[in-house]
Amino acid sequence: MHLDLAHFDFKNGLYYVNVGEGDHRHWDDCRKYGFLSAGQDRKYSDPIRTLMQGDIVAAYLKGKGYVGIGRVKEQAVRVNDFKIDGKLLNTLDLKTLDIYNNCDN
Repeated sequence: MHLDLAHFDFKNGLYYVNVGEGDHRHWDDCRKYGFLSAGQDRKYSDPIRTLMQGDIVAAYLKGKGYVGIGRVKEQAVRVNDFKIDGKLLNTLDLKTLDIYNNCDN
């Protein structure tokens, strides 16, 4: 059935992203500001860097299932460089500021 849905399979750029919640990220922040994040080690952050503009991502939250779907607007950048409407992420009202821990990796 998925082959009948335009832009909704791997051939057409559908990717699964685990949006884990914990000390370093919170799904409410991602949903409110329209971003996904991965980090704390390159094994987590490297895969998200492969997403290209136009790819479709299905956000999965452990214990909740699939919680969102979206289209990639821009390639991934380091959290220190990420801006929303010209504002750095650390100037926004986030539920977690620990997103910046290990931001140099």
